[in-house]
Amino acid sequence: MNVVTKPPENLDLSKLTETNVKIKNIKGKTQKIKAIYERNQWLVPHITRDTSNKAVMNSLEKFQKHYAKNKQKYETVSQKTGVPPELIAAIHWRESSGDFSRYLHNGDPLGKKTVNVPKGIFFTDWEEAAIHALNQKKYIRDVVGIDSTSKDVAKMMTFAEYYNGLGYINHKVNSVYVFSGSNIPLEGKYYKDGVFTYGPVVDKNPGVAVMLLSIIDIPKQESPQAIPSVPLANPGSTNISKKGTEGAREEVLELAKQFEGKVPYYMDGNRPKYMDPKSPPKAMDCSDFTSAIYRTILRDLDVCENIDIGANTRTQINSGQEVWTAGKKDAGSFDTSNLKKGDLILFTSPNSSQVGHVGIYLGNGQFIHESGSNSKGGNVKISELKGYWLKTQKPISVRRIIADDGSVYGQNGKKVGTIK
Repeated sequence: MNVVTKPPENLDLSKLTETNVKIKNIKGKTQKIKAIYERNQWLVPHITRDTSNKAVMNSLEKFQKHYAKNKQKYETVSQKTGVPPELIAAIHWRESSGDFSRYLHNGDPLGKKTVNVPKGIFFTDWEEAAIHALNQKKYIRDVVGIDSTSKDVAKMMTFAEYYNGLGYINHKVNSVYVFSGSNIPLEGKYYKDGVFTYGPVVDKNPGVAVMLLSIIDIPKQESPQAIPSVPLANPGSTNISKKGTEGAREEVLELAKQFEGKVPYYMDGNRPKYMDPKSPPKAMDCSDFTSAIYRTILRDLDVCENIDIGANTRTQINSGQEVWTAGKKDAGSFDTSNLKKGDLILFTSPNSSQVGHVGIYLGNGQFIHESGSNSKGGNVKISELKGYWLKTQKPISVRRIIADDGSVYGQNGKKVGTIK
C-alpha cells in the first residue's frame, strides 16, 4: 500500500507548527474544517510508518486483517451514513480495537448507557449505534465532501480529527487519534476526556492516517504539495458556495426545495434542529421546517452554530425584521412586490385572525412550506400565493431573517450575526 518507510522529501516541522497555530486561531467552523483539510493534503505524501514502534506496528497488522474479515459490516454502515467503510473501520479500531460489542461513539460497552463523551446514549446493536454515531457528524461529512465511495485520505483524516474532537489543534499540536504510528511528531495526548498532558506520547494503536494508507490505494504523487501559507483554500466539495446576502438567501431556498415531498407533516414536541437531504426528518410541522432550514444554513455559513428563529408561529411572527404586518397603520394590503427570497410569510389559521402557519418565500408568487394536519397528513410542498392562501389562510405578516445589508435577525428582531 501507500505508507512507505522513507519520506518522499524532508518535512519542515517548523512550518507544520506554524500551520497548526494558524488553524487554531481560525474562528469559523467551516473555515477551520477547510484549513485542516488543506494541511492534511500537504501532509499525506510525507506520512511514513514509525516502524520503531513495535506495539503500533503489531496493532496495524491486526487492523488490516480485521478490516479484510469484517469489510462487509463496515460497507453496510457506510451505505447508510455516507462515510467510507475504510474510515469507519479505522475509527472503530481507535475507539475499541474493532470490538463489535462496544460503541463506535467512544468504546463504552453496548447494552449500557455510555459514561464517556457522548454520555447517556443507549444501544444494544453495534450497527444501529454506529449509524447514530456517524450521523451525528453529518455536517462535517458534507463540508469535507466525503461519501461512501470516497478514497481521499486527507478528507477522511479531517473527518476523523473532528470525530475525535478538536482538543489537539486547540493545543496547537498534532492529533494522536490521526497521526499515531507515523513520522508526524506527537507532543501531548488526552489520556482521558478533558485532560490533556504535554510530553512524550504513549499510544499502542495506529492513528487513522496510517490505517487508511495501509488499506487504500491512492495515486502516487511525484512531489508533496506546497506548504499551505494561508490554510483557507476550498477543499472542493462543500455545501457553501455562494457569497453575500443574495447568495445566502438562495442557499435557504435550495436547501428547502430538497425536502419537497420528503417530510410528512406532524405536529408534536419533537423539533429537528438541522436538515440533511440525505437523511430527512421522519416528520415535522410548518414552524419546525422554517426554523431548521434557517438554523442549518446559518450554521453552514459560519454565522452562528445554533440560531433559533422560534419553536412556533407565535414566536416566528416576531422574529427577523418586520417587512409587513396586516392591519398596521400605513401597511397597505399584502403585496409580493415587497418580498425578498427567503422571507418568512406568516398566515392565519383557517378562517381565523390568529397566526397559525408559516412558509418561506421563493419568489415569483410562490412559497415552500410544511403543510398539513395531524389528522389528514401532509408534506413539504410549493404553493402559489393565490386562492386559498389569500382567502382562507390569509397572510398576516412578513418577516426577513437575512437583511439586505447581510445582518441576521433572530427572535424578537434581535441581531444575532452577519453574513460574511
